[in-house]
Amino acid sequence: MKALLCRTEFSLGESVLKADKLAPKAAEMGYEAIVVADTMSISSIIPAQLGSTDTDVKVICGVRLTIVPDPQLEYRTKEAGESAKGIRQDEFSMTLLIKNDQGFVDVCELLTLGNREEQFYFKPRVSPEQVAECFAKGNVLMLSSDKGSVFKLPTHAELLDKMIGAGNASDCVMALYPIETPLYDQINKKALEYANQKELVVAAFYPAYYETIEDADIKDFAYLVINNVKADQPYRALVPYNRESCIQERSRLLKSLKEFAVRMGVRVSPDYVSANQDLIIEQCNWRWHKLDVSLPKMADDEDKTLAELAVKGLKDRFVEPCFGYVPPESERPKYIEAVKYELGILKKLGFAPYFLLVNDLIQASKTRKIPLGCGRGSVGGSVVAWSLGITETDPIRHGLLFERFINPERLDLPDADLDFSQSRRHEVLEYLESKYGEEYVAGIPNYMYLGSASALRDAGRIYGIDQTELAVTKEITGDGDNLPLEDAKEELGGIGKFAAKYPAVFDLACKLQNTMRGYGRHAAGVIVAGDKLTNRSVVERRGGERTINWDKRHCEDMGLVKLDVLGLATLDLLQLACDYVKERHGKDIDIYSVPLDDEKTLKTLSEGRTTAVFQLESSGMKKTLRDLGNGIEPFTFETVTATTALFRPGPMQSGALDTFVSVAKGYERAEAIHPLLDELLSETNGVMVYQEQTMKACQIMAGFSMTEADKVRKAMGKKDAELMAKMKASFVEGCEKVNGIPEAVAGDVWDKIEKFAGYGFNKSHSVAYSLLSFCSAYLKTYYPAEFFAAALTILGSDKHPAIVRDAREHGIEVVPPCINHSSDRLEIGYDSKREQTVLYAPFSAVKGCSAAGAKAIIEARAKCGGRFSTVEQFEEVVLKRACNARVREALRKVGAFADIDPKELDARHPDRRKDQAALMGDIMIDAVGVERDFICDAKVCAQVNALHSRIEKETELGEAIVRPTIGRKPKVMIVLDAPNGWDEKSGYIMSEGHDDFKAALTNAGFKMGDIYATSLMKIVKGKDEQFTSEQINLFKDYFAHELEYTKPTVVIAMGSLAAGYFNTSKLKPSELSGRNEYDSARDCNIIFGFNPGMLHFKPEKKTELEDICKKAYEIVNG
Repeated sequence: MKALLCRTEFSLGESVLKADKLAPKAAEMGYEAIVVADTMSISSIIPAQLGSTDTDVKVICGVRLTIVPDPQLEYRTKEAGESAKGIRQDEFSMTLLIKNDQGFVDVCELLTLGNREEQFYFKPRVSPEQVAECFAKGNVLMLSSDKGSVFKLPTHAELLDKMIGAGNASDCVMALYPIETPLYDQINKKALEYANQKELVVAAFYPAYYETIEDADIKDFAYLVINNVKADQPYRALVPYNRESCIQERSRLLKSLKEFAVRMGVRVSPDYVSANQDLIIEQCNWRWHKLDVSLPKMADDEDKTLAELAVKGLKDRFVEPCFGYVPPESERPKYIEAVKYELGILKKLGFAPYFLLVNDLIQASKTRKIPLGCGRGSVGGSVVAWSLGITETDPIRHGLLFERFINPERLDLPDADLDFSQSRRHEVLEYLESKYGEEYVAGIPNYMYLGSASALRDAGRIYGIDQTELAVTKEITGDGDNLPLEDAKEELGGIGKFAAKYPAVFDLACKLQNTMRGYGRHAAGVIVAGDKLTNRSVVERRGGERTINWDKRHCEDMGLVKLDVLGLATLDLLQLACDYVKERHGKDIDIYSVPLDDEKTLKTLSEGRTTAVFQLESSGMKKTLRDLGNGIEPFTFETVTATTALFRPGPMQSGALDTFVSVAKGYERAEAIHPLLDELLSETNGVMVYQEQTMKACQIMAGFSMTEADKVRKAMGKKDAELMAKMKASFVEGCEKVNGIPEAVAGDVWDKIEKFAGYGFNKSHSVAYSLLSFCSAYLKTYYPAEFFAAALTILGSDKHPAIVRDAREHGIEVVPPCINHSSDRLEIGYDSKREQTVLYAPFSAVKGCSAAGAKAIIEARAKCGGRFSTVEQFEEVVLKRACNARVREALRKVGAFADIDPKELDARHPDRRKDQAALMGDIMIDAVGVERDFICDAKVCAQVNALHSRIEKETELGEAIVRPTIGRKPKVMIVLDAPNGWDEKSGYIMSEGHDDFKAALTNAGFKMGDIYATSLMKIVKGKDEQFTSEQINLFKDYFAHELEYTKPTVVIAMGSLAAGYFNTSKLKPSELSGRNEYDSARDCNIIFGFNPGMLHFKPEKKTELEDICKKAYEIVNG
C-alpha cells in the first residue's frame, strides 16, 4: 500500500493543504491511501473523506496530539493566585489513529479533555496518562519523529515504556520521517533504536504540509499571519526550516530512507514503506460516514404530540388577535388544511422532534418573559410554527409559503432562526443547558479564511507596509472580497498600482488567499443533541465558551441539528419602552396585538419619521418612505414590507426600487412580465420583489408544484447554469401545456423571472422584520417619551445625537441628570418651568460616574425619603467610596444639584453647555456657545497666504498646491479631505464646482461670503492612488498652522481624513457623520460630515448634507 501522511490547514500555521483536495492530489501522485492527522483537531476528517469520493484513495483518520507532563499545572497555579508565565513544560507530540467507531469516540473524548479550561493554556493539551488510557482502549499509537518528537526528551525511554505498557504493543507504530536535516537524523536514529529494542512496527513516511516545493513559503507566511509575526522578527526563526515537506513522488521516500541509512550507519527495511504501511491501513479501517439525526426525545409519540399542540394552538389563534387580525370563518378552512398538510410532511420527514424542541424553547422563554422576535427567516411560512407560537407571522394572511421553509422532496434539516432579547440571550442558553444537560448542548465554530482584502492586508503587515498604503484594500469591499486579487489588479486601479509598487507583497497575498486564518464562534448557532456530544464531536473552547468542532456545513453530516439563537437589541428596546408605559400609565401593551392598519402609525412611517425605528433609520430609507407616502397608491404595511426587501444593493442598483417608487407615485407603469402574473405582482407595483413570487410565478405559468418551484428558486439563487437550462426547458414546456403559451413567449417570461430572481428576497423574513419595524413605529407614535428613553438606553452612542434631535422635534428634551429624579437609566419627567416633557440622563452618562456611583446615590436618596432637600444632606448620606469627590464635582458641573441648590445655575442654562459637552458627550447635542468671533481680517489672510506660499516652496509642488477660498466675512470653516479636479483647475477650494454642497449651504441660510473653504491635503490625489502616511503627516502639520492663524469657531469636517484629524472619540470617521462635538482645546464646535464626492454615488445623502449645513447655521446664529 502506498500511503501519504499529512496535516491540513486545520493544523493552523503548520500546513496549508486543503483537506478536500488531498485525495485527488494523492491519487494523481500514485498514492493509494492518505493518513490525515492534524494537531489537536479532527475537523479535516469530513472534507477529506468527501474529497475522496471520486477516487480509490482510502482516508485514514487520526490526530497529532500536543502532550505535556501536567496540562493542569498552569490552571492550578493561577487558581492559587500566582502567575503561570514562568512555567515551562517539555512539550512533545504523538499521533493516535482511529481504528473503529469506538476509537472515534475515544479520540473525541480525549480532545475534549484537552480543551477543558483546566488543561487549555494558549492551546489544547493532554497528558501522557490520558494518551496512554486512550491507546489502551484499542487505538493505534504512532510515535512521530518530527520536530515535536518525544525522542528529543532525555527521559523518552522511561516515558514511552509506561505509555506503551498501558496498551497492546502491536498497536504501537514507530514513524520515521527520513528528511535530510541534522535534527531529523538524530531523532530518526533514536526512534529506530528504540523501535528495534522494543520490537515495534516501523513505518516510514515523508510528511506533507503543502502541495509543491514552491508552496513552502505560503506555509511559512501563513504561520506568520496566524501568529501575528512580521517577516523581520526573530520569532520567525521558529518556522521549520525544511523546504521539502510537500506531496512527493513515492520514489522520493524510498530514496530518502536509503540515504538516511547511509548517513547514520543504520539498517532499514523496504517493509517500512510497504508491508508495514499496509499493516497500519488494515488496522485502521474506520471511515467517516454520515450519522442519523440526534435530537432529544421530546415525547413518547412525537408526531402525535406535535399534532395535538398545533391543533390547540390554531384554535387559540382563531380567538386571540395577532397584529389586530383574527382569521374570519370563511378563511379558516385554509388554515386547517395547511396544518394537516404540514403535519403530514413533518411526519414523513421525521421533523416532529425538531419542532417540539423549538416549541419547548419558545414556550420556556415566554414563561420567563424573555422578549421574542416574530420569527426571522423562512420559518415564517409555516402555519404549524405560527399555530405553536414559534412565529407571529401569519403565513396565509401575508401570502407566505411552507415550501420556502421545507421542501418535501429534500431531506435538508429545517432551520428556524429565533430572535431573543439581546440582554437575556444568555438565559436562553442556560435554559437549554439546564434542561437537556451540558454534555448535550454547545455552540458551533466558524472557520475563518483570508479573503482577497484580508490577505493583502496581512501580507502588507508582514512586510511592514504602512497602514495608510494598505487602505487601498478598501477598494475591495463587501461582496467584492470574493474578487480574486489577480482580477482586482486588473479591475481596480488602486490595487493595480499597489501591485506594481510592491510586487513581492502582492504575489504573497495572492498565494495566501483562501488560507485558513483561525477559528471563531458562530454568533447564534447552538447544538442540542439527544446523544452525548463527544460521541459525535470534540467539544472545544472558543471565546471561553463551549463549541463543537464541526462548523455549520458539517453539523448535519454528524446528525447534529443547529438552532440559531440570536440576540436582537430591538427586542430589548421594545420591552423597555413597554415597561416605561406600564410604570407611567399603568397600561400593559402587547405589541404583537397592534393592528397593522393603524392610521397614525402608518402616517409616521409614510412621513419618514423613523429615526430609531428598526430597519428604517437611514436617510435614504426615510426619503424612500416619504416618496411612497406621497404616492397615489395607498401606503400600507405591505408597502413597508416591500420597501425593506428592495432597500438593498442589488434591487437598488438594478433600478427595481426606483421602479417600485415611481409606479407608486404614478410616474411610470411597470413593465408587465405576463398578464397571468399581473395579480401576483399587484402588491409590489408590478415589480417581482420576493422569492415567493418567483415560486408562485412558476406555478401559475408552468403548473410547477411548489416543491419544483422551490428548486427553481434555489437554482436561480446559486446561478447554476446547467440546472437552470434544464429547468427553463421544463418551464417552457409547462407553459405551453398548462396555458398554451408559445415557446418564444415562455422563454422571454423565464428570462425576466430569472433577472428578478437574482435579487429576490425572502418574504417571510421581510414580513417578520417589518412587523418589528411597525411595532417600533407604533410605540414611537403613541408613547414617544417612553420610546425615546428606551432607544437612548439600548442603542449605541453613535445613534444618540440623531435620537436626541428627533426627540426635540417631538417636543421632548434630553436634559442632564437631576440628583432627585435621575437613576441608572433615563427617567421620564416634566419641566414645569418650561411646560415640557423631559428625559433625565442617567448618572452614568456623566464621565467618571460608574454603576456603583449611581447605585450609591439612589440608595442614599431612598434613606432620605426618596428626595434630597439640600446638598449638605446629600454629602452627609451618600457613600463617599462609591461616589467620590471627583464624581460629585462632575455632577455639580453638569447641573445635577440645581434642583436642590438655589445658588446653582439652572441645569439647562447655556453657560453650562461647555462642561456638559466635556463631561456628557453624545447625549447632549446643543452646541457650546463660543464667546468670540471667527475673525479673518487682513492680517489673518496675509498669514494664510504666506503659509501656502511656504508650502509651495518647501514641498517643491508650486502651483499644484490648492489654496483656501476665504469669504468676505467667514462664519464657518469647511475642511475637505483634499481638492478635486475643479479645485485644481481654479487653484482654490470650492471656488468652482461643488454645486450640490453649495446648494445645501444656501438652503441652510449661508451665503458664500460666510464660508472659509479649505482642505487638509493641499494637493489633488492621483487617480486610483492613496495618500501616503508621510504626505498626510506633512500636510497635517501645515494645517495645524492654518488653524492656529484662523481660529475658527465652527468647523464642518467633510471626509474621513478631515474627520479623523478632529476626532477625539473611539468612533471611526465613517460613524461620525452628522455629529457635532465641542473641541475644548480649540474652543470650537466641530460638525462631522462625509466626503462630498459620495453624492455622485449616493445621491440620497443630499438630505444628510442639508442637515449638516442646517446644523452649522443654527450654531453660527445661536
